[in-house]
Amino acid sequence: MSQLAIAGHAWWRRFAYSRETGPAADYIEYAVPAGAAMVATLLGEAALPVTRPSRPRGERLRLEAHVVDGREGWFAGPHFGWTQGTALAPVPDAADLAGVVVYDEGLGGLDLPPDGVPVLWASNRALPDPAAVAAIQDRGLLMLDADVLRAAGVLISRAVSWERTATDLVWQLANNPLVSYLTGFRHVFVTFAEDGAVYVQRDGDQTIAWLALAHGGAEGSLRERAGLVPDAWSVMVAQAATQFVPVLAGDEGFAPTQVLQPAEIVARAGYDLATLASGRFAPWLDVDKDADHGSLHEVPVAEPSRGPDPDYWQITASWAGVPVFTTAFNYVKFGPEAIRGLPQFAVGDFRTADRREIEGLQALRRLFAAYVAGSRATPLRVAVTGPRGADTTHAVAELAAAVLPNVTVLRTGALAGVDPAAVFRRAADTALAGGLPVVFWETGPMAAGEPEWADLRVLAAFRTGEYFDHGEDNRPLGRGVLVLAAEGPLADGPGLGGVTPYLDATLDLLGLNPGEGDAHFCLRRAFALRALLERERPFAGPEAPIDDDLLRALLLVPEYKHGTRSLAALLDLSSVTGPQWTAADLPPDGQLDLHLDAAAFRRLLLHPAVVASYTDRLAAALADGEGEAWEESAAPIRAARRAEALQLVVSLRAIGCDCDAGDAPFPTVEELTHDEATLLAALAYDRRLTLAAAPDALPWDDLPEDRRQTERDAVAQRLALLHGVGLRVYRIT
Repeated sequence: MSQLAIAGHAWWRRFAYSRETGPAADYIEYAVPAGAAMVATLLGEAALPVTRPSRPRGERLRLEAHVVDGREGWFAGPHFGWTQGTALAPVPDAADLAGVVVYDEGLGGLDLPPDGVPVLWASNRALPDPAAVAAIQDRGLLMLDADVLRAAGVLISRAVSWERTATDLVWQLANNPLVSYLTGFRHVFVTFAEDGAVYVQRDGDQTIAWLALAHGGAEGSLRERAGLVPDAWSVMVAQAATQFVPVLAGDEGFAPTQVLQPAEIVARAGYDLATLASGRFAPWLDVDKDADHGSLHEVPVAEPSRGPDPDYWQITASWAGVPVFTTAFNYVKFGPEAIRGLPQFAVGDFRTADRREIEGLQALRRLFAAYVAGSRATPLRVAVTGPRGADTTHAVAELAAAVLPNVTVLRTGALAGVDPAAVFRRAADTALAGGLPVVFWETGPMAAGEPEWADLRVLAAFRTGEYFDHGEDNRPLGRGVLVLAAEGPLADGPGLGGVTPYLDATLDLLGLNPGEGDAHFCLRRAFALRALLERERPFAGPEAPIDDDLLRALLLVPEYKHGTRSLAALLDLSSVTGPQWTAADLPPDGQLDLHLDAAAFRRLLLHPAVVASYTDRLAAALADGEGEAWEESAAPIRAARRAEALQLVVSLRAIGCDCDAGDAPFPTVEELTHDEATLLAALAYDRRLTLAAAPDALPWDDLPEDRRQTERDAVAQRLALLHGVGLRVYRIT
């Protein structure tokens, strides 16, 4: 049987830690194969043994224990250095090799694999030599860590948003002269820690790229939770080694999510001491190929002249091929597992999947981290804006608590009637005591005109980092964070609008209500609603205690008059006595009207009944279209038409649409796209074949185009019937 050869750089990695045993301490050390040697160990019988040097090089690291998700794991600590020796593992002299894996640690001296043999060239340290690329590009798959490209000067964003990172990479690979010699590879796989990867496949002039996400969190987020597992890279190389030969032959497609999955597991759990002692690492590679492994998203490839991401790609719009509403509904019901693999930012009980919010929050997170590490003596100045009721303070307060040490949050504002000096005095005292104050000054919309006295005092603090304390000289605030939380956009003016030139960062949050062309608002509502239920009505298990019809109405109601405060008030005003929050628990319409349009909300609650009440009208319209007299039709014919009417309504969900006579804040669909009409026509045609039990009839895919067009035209007529009976069709993608 043909085997893989594992060559390149191989060495021993020695982990050590001390264990207290009474008055003394035991020094414990584990020797672990590393580099090409670890890849060969993971692959077992699928690979030839690595040819090890007589005097192998060694690497020494401390092993440290951390508790992650309630479980102890061991992670690599400080690096003590290298021992003398060589790490070169040559390609074995063997006939009939299935392929060669070259593990490049950037130490040089590598031999080229034999001619005609498939090659996986993998490195998380260095770019391959141009001569090596020229020799293997037609028969090779290149696997790199993104930091290798960044170190070479390739501009790839880090932990801003996955959309930006992926489009940066694809554009840079195609257009940056620093790495243009790599474009000869038809298959390039670039990893971003253990959290994501981009697979780029070239076929002539055509480039197709895919972004694979292990869990949806940012690049490096697994390592931030506890520490580093350096062998996670070897796990990914070994998993790629199980795929590359048939991929290069064109017999199979590459599965990047399967490469990420075992590495994610290892990175989360850390090392296990029993595994280190036994040297049995092969189970790390076990993957259930039938299970879901993160998510896969096709990356838009832009023309070079348009830049990396001219259309501002948002994965949320097409995630998992389901409407955003469905994603939102499933998240509330089943929690984070329902959106595993969706790009997201989560801190405390705040979560968002909107690219704009993610990018703003990631920038703020980096600013906070740099501030903690630095020696700046004056406060950071941040402005957070959003529509009315957006709860602009919550996300920043959660982020500050997660990133900044010894945080004290102080919330106040002009509407509170509080003297700014009193708040700033507390902030300065907190800073002097070694704490880090985060002061929120909440204000309404910035308007032209004479500024309030309090606003002038706040503006002065933002400008100078000092505050005026009633007759005394200006006093320094010291270290901390000043946050201006405002409704609407920042506006130039004589008051707080003058703060803009002094800001270190701005963040714009979207709130719960839809903006123009905004289909993602229901997902923002889902995040807020799930957090509210977990906080106010704790429940066991993943499924939230809320009735499906109530949940649908809460996600689709046209507006929450006071944003998140209105959503919280609805639960607070409800009299929940059973195991679930249901429509029967809601307060009277007079109280509902304080927070939303009660009439529209009630119609959404009655959606199933509303649609059912139109069944006979729609069935009669379908009968009339076929020349049947509804009033004179026999009972079986009427029953068949009613079933057809209900099926028509249900089938709309296959194209991300729905219909009712309510007030869902989605645009009315006047005309279906060609693809939508085709899908609905195919569903209707297949259903007719099933009901007619006609095994000899042509399947949809074999129908001539004129027949298909006839079916599409029939779908358009049915859409007109829905409008005709008073049902509005709307798109919820």
